Amino acid sequence: MILFFSQNALLIIFLMFETLKNKYWGTVIKWFHQARRLVLWIPIFSLLSGSVISASVYAYLKQRENEVQKVNSYQRAKETINQIDLSLSNSLLRIQTYEDFLIPRGSHYQNEYKSISQSLEHTLFHRLSIYQEMTSASDKAKKSPLKLVTRITRSSSHLPALTEEFVQSPMFSNAVKNLKSSLSMHKTLLYEYENIPRISVIMRSKEHKDIFFLFTAPLIAIFEKTDLSAGESVVVQDLNRNLAWEIKVSNSEKNILKLTAMPYDVTDTSLFHFVFDDGLPQSGIQLSFQFNYVKQAPSFISSANIGGLLSAFITLIISYLFYVLITLNQTAQRMIINKTLDLEKTAHDLQEALNGKTRFLGKISHEIRTPLNLILGMIDLCEENDTDKKLSHYLRSMKSSGEHLLSMIDDLLDLAKAESNDLNFHGRKTYLIQLLSDVTKLCATECETKGLKFYTYFSADLPNIVICDPNRLRQVLLNLLRNATKYTHTGHVSLNVTPLRSTHQGRVQLRFEIQDTGVGIPRDKLNKVFDAFFQVESSSSFSEGGVGLGLSIVKDIIKKMNGHIEVQSSLQTGSVFRVDLDLEVFDRTSWIETFKAETSDLKNILILSQDPLFLKSIEPLKQHPLLKVHIPTTKNFMHLMKQFKSTPNSFVVVDVESANLDIDELAKQVKNRIVILVGKYTALNSSVSHSVIAAMNNTPFLANELLVHFGLSSRSRARKLVKTAAALVPPKPGMQPQEKLKLIVADDDLGNVELYKAYFSKTTWDISYATNGLEAWELYQQGIPDLMVLDVRMPFMDGFAVIEKIRQHERNEGLSTIPIIVVTADLLDYTTEKAKQFERVTLLSKPLKKVLLFDQIQTMI
Repeated sequence: MILFFSQNALLIIFLMFETLKNKYWGTVIKWFHQARRLVLWIPIFSLLSGSVISASVYAYLKQRENEVQKVNSYQRAKETINQIDLSLSNSLLRIQTYEDFLIPRGSHYQNEYKSISQSLEHTLFHRLSIYQEMTSASDKAKKSPLKLVTRITRSSSHLPALTEEFVQSPMFSNAVKNLKSSLSMHKTLLYEYENIPRISVIMRSKEHKDIFFLFTAPLIAIFEKTDLSAGESVVVQDLNRNLAWEIKVSNSEKNILKLTAMPYDVTDTSLFHFVFDDGLPQSGIQLSFQFNYVKQAPSFISSANIGGLLSAFITLIISYLFYVLITLNQTAQRMIINKTLDLEKTAHDLQEALNGKTRFLGKISHEIRTPLNLILGMIDLCEENDTDKKLSHYLRSMKSSGEHLLSMIDDLLDLAKAESNDLNFHGRKTYLIQLLSDVTKLCATECETKGLKFYTYFSADLPNIVICDPNRLRQVLLNLLRNATKYTHTGHVSLNVTPLRSTHQGRVQLRFEIQDTGVGIPRDKLNKVFDAFFQVESSSSFSEGGVGLGLSIVKDIIKKMNGHIEVQSSLQTGSVFRVDLDLEVFDRTSWIETFKAETSDLKNILILSQDPLFLKSIEPLKQHPLLKVHIPTTKNFMHLMKQFKSTPNSFVVVDVESANLDIDELAKQVKNRIVILVGKYTALNSSVSHSVIAAMNNTPFLANELLVHFGLSSRSRARKLVKTAAALVPPKPGMQPQEKLKLIVADDDLGNVELYKAYFSKTTWDISYATNGLEAWELYQQGIPDLMVLDVRMPFMDGFAVIEKIRQHERNEGLSTIPIIVVTADLLDYTTEKAKQFERVTLLSKPLKKVLLFDQIQTMI
């Protein structure tokens, strides 16, 4: 671990050095070349330091191995001591059992030879000798005070018998005397007799004070069942007589060597030595044991060897890596310089390619929008002057096709912008309910044409004002709604908007759900519907047209708005698209609360409908404090009309398509109540024949518009009405366009020139037309106009070049700035930003509608 961190630290220092060198190249290049040779010492230093650390790691792991081996040897010694002590304790217990067995039989021990022999086989001892102390004077006068009563030897023992000389020895006599004078019941003797070290236990009889039992065994017998290995030994010492013997294992045989004196001199450092000199606790035998265990030779795969080798290997690898890094650094620098030059050239070429792509898209857009401008403009003029209503159907079809083509062009441009990450968003205050109403009205015509019902549900908890890009949000909803309408032939399309939750202070997450009952999407195609140019492969899908860009652009816009979109669909049952957006809230007041009445009188509302989706659209009205909404469950609506309380503030809302009421009979029941019929224009025109009955189109049905029929109005609607009224007020004298207004119009397309002439045909203005920028500049020099309309892309001199020359001329001559309308068909960001650089310049896009053009002229003059 120490090696790892130290080598990584060196690597980090080196990389930091390289980073600083590259960052401050100009300032460090001189001294870096001077210190360059010192860098070559890094591998050498790494090798030396790694060697030291490797040796330290090896020594540490070796010490740990010795410690572990020593602990294991000590545990072996303790287990051997416990084993010997347990064997001696069990043997002494047997001795006590002999005593209990022999006491009732008096001193006739020789008669019990067979039973005592059998019991002796289960002890550690090989021989039992029973002695009796002489009590008569004649017997005491003999050399030995003890008389042998009987001697029993195990059948498997080859231990030589003790002679009278041993019994008369001071060692034995003193042991007996000490035993008689002490409270102890037994005495242990450790001695050598006839070249055989022996251990004997002298035990005094509990009942007969003159009877002594002598149990004897070879000293080696107590170690027969221990786990001593070759080369290991045990030193046994008699603590009272200071004599010791060594039990040593050699070639799997136990050899006994006599030692002359204690303490035992330990000189062999290749052994582990463990001394137990407190005697045996269970048996009470006072012997000292010293275990000498052989140290195991470490194997090659020991942790010390592996750790040392691994550390040395890592040292060599890191040193080599340092060497490689340093030696390759110069080559890498040269390669980086060369690659940098190559990348700069590639980046330049790529930028040129992107610019070329942008110019190509702009040119394509211009070339397509220019004839579309003429087509749609002429259609508007035809509709305006159409006296033969038979042509209206054909004109609407032509206009729909032109707008469809225009929509595809916009989708292609947005796709190109999304791929180059150029989609722009401009957040501003947006009245949410007004935006939703405008979106649904734009899609209502298509639904009505196809005979589809259009339902909306705007939750009463929706905030009044949010901060978002309304154009992008409108684009998302229009794409999804038009897509739903396109693939739905029967049934309905619905738009539901609900708040999910407030994410944090000042923000809210809204869910926009678009549902249809159309042809649906196969399950295996659901994960591809948002891919560019993808279309469901079916004849019904292809018949609807389109190139499959709408949903791809919707996904890109929602991703840019940090939102989420998902789809659920199945064949022949329809589809549901859900869009979740996290928006900033400017005004937390709910939209339903913004609708106010002049009085605080409660209004009773009776809803007559059997359409559950229509009733769901009505639900937000229940949240208004001034409305008491009644939605009956019975189908006998005429009976309800008779029972409904007649007050001046009573309203009856009738869903013409599902209520099945007789309108004439309904008119008779009106009295003080106001009846509002809701349905399609075709149904309403045939039903409404009474002045007391109001009518409201149901394509789409909007709950906020129904509130207006109840006498309520919102602040945002009031502002819109005031703004509309102000726009309709005739301009003050001196501010309105002059009857002889002078204009210069420049466009290189002769068809568009004809369209401009048609637009201005009913005016009394003096208009000069040019087919290129140079002609427009020459017309300007002949006489300064009140306003100019310039196309962006024109030969000889484009629109912006003309503007630059005009503004330069105005500055040089001290003239006032004339207003200029720039018309473009490419809609590129470059064009928009370029137009913003000039004063009193407004950018309009093709196709250019007559109303929009005249409104802009009136605004700028």
